[in-house]
Amino acid sequence: MRNIKTLIGLAAVALLCALPQATFASLVTLPNPTPTGTLDISASSATVVGLLVASLSSNFQAPPASGVDFSGTLLSQVYDTGSGYTFVYTLTEIAGPQAIARLSVAGWLSSEILQVGNLTTSANFAQSADRTAGNLGEVVGFNFNAGLGVGVSQLVIATDLSHYTQTTAGISDGASTTAAALSVPEPTTMIAGALLLLPFGASTLRILRKTRTA
Repeated sequence: MRNIKTLIGLAAVALLCALPQATFASLVTLPNPTPTGTLDISASSATVVGLLVASLSSNFQAPPASGVDFSGTLLSQVYDTGSGYTFVYTLTEIAGPQAIARLSVAGWLSSEILQVGNLTTSANFAQSADRTAGNLGEVVGFNFNAGLGVGVSQLVIATDLSHYTQTTAGISDGASTTAAALSVPEPTTMIAGALLLLPFGASTLRILRKTRTA
């Protein structure tokens, strides 16, 4: 039991003391706000190599009740690349008749530098991405100029942080709907989580001191 508590405490101390690291150079930096309205990412792609730390799948349908325009699934995956957490979104349109035109993911830090693009192996690339001033850059959008249609697109957002939380994604053409997704938490959420870990860190330091004096 003491060993388990020590391991948890050491993880807590590591989390509290962690410093941001560099992000992928192969992706393009998404300004906040995007000065030209959207950023061209049609030629931007990356291969994600890292440890999978979280995964969340969510079904969606628009409109949510009846008269379906499109339906599908959104898979959010978080990878620890050693330079921070990278988020991969696999957007699958299962049925039409309308083609998905946009995926937007909420919950990003307005001050955070984000690098975006398409996954190299994606069957369908998004053409552009954006962060708007109206929502303080907390929503990142990916746009499909000709619509996704029945198929799969895989999109990448790289950060230099090592945190994630559940948030909301929007999927739209003319109609719109939402799905659960993963992104970087707000600062208040991160601080609250860190404060919850302080007792474990303090307990670990006490155990380590006892071990050294024994």
